[in-house]
Amino acid sequence: MLARTATAVLRQQGATVRLIDMSVGGVVQGSADQVLVFCYPVYGWGMPRLVARFINSLPVSNQRAVLIATMGGEHPGVALAHARKILSVKGCTVIGARAFTLPNNYPMGRVPKDSERLLAAAVGDVREFANRVNKEKLLAPEVSLPAYVFSRLANMGFWATLGLSARGFRVTDKCNGCEYCRRVCPAANIVIEGKLPVWGRKCEQCLRCVQLCPRAAVEFMGLREGGRPRYREPSLNPNDFIIRP
Repeated sequence: MLARTATAVLRQQGATVRLIDMSVGGVVQGSADQVLVFCYPVYGWGMPRLVARFINSLPVSNQRAVLIATMGGEHPGVALAHARKILSVKGCTVIGARAFTLPNNYPMGRVPKDSERLLAAAVGDVREFANRVNKEKLLAPEVSLPAYVFSRLANMGFWATLGLSARGFRVTDKCNGCEYCRRVCPAANIVIEGKLPVWGRKCEQCLRCVQLCPRAAVEFMGLREGGRPRYREPSLNPNDFIIRP
């Protein structure tokens, strides 16, 4: 939602905007007057590996960039600082960077009761941010060294445990073999065996398979059991996430 909101604001300002799904990739032809806007979630006090790979792959330089991170907690850790570092090596200047709080929908957390308020506040904040970022430099405060070290180590630990992630997924008897989970997985980490999904060891922890399953048949780490609610942004169209036949 925040990416769409920022896009709408920039287009109202007369900018030509092209959206690229970083999970799919795309050709980015850079020019000096072009502003690159990266919108991504915070995973384990850092940015998703998929996003880091995408930014690292860009053949860009001497451009301006804006970072919009979404988080379910209170601190983005190194999610912004890491992206700024990668881009600075490429010669890109980050002119705006900010993390916005949205409802936490990770299974190990709990969906907040005031999710509608959080969503509305984030949309308003990102509108203001997008309106101002071309007029002034809007950077998040620098991460202190202790916070950087803690966040970096925590993030490394978060990803190190993903080798076991395949064991955390299972499907209930609600599964009808529709293969939707396989079609939306950005890491191509799900295969179908005997009409049921099987998870591999390259999970990106987006948990689209959990949150978007049409029958709520996918469980992760047992933490969706016992009636814990799933949450996804209300105006989201699940079909927008289908990336393979």
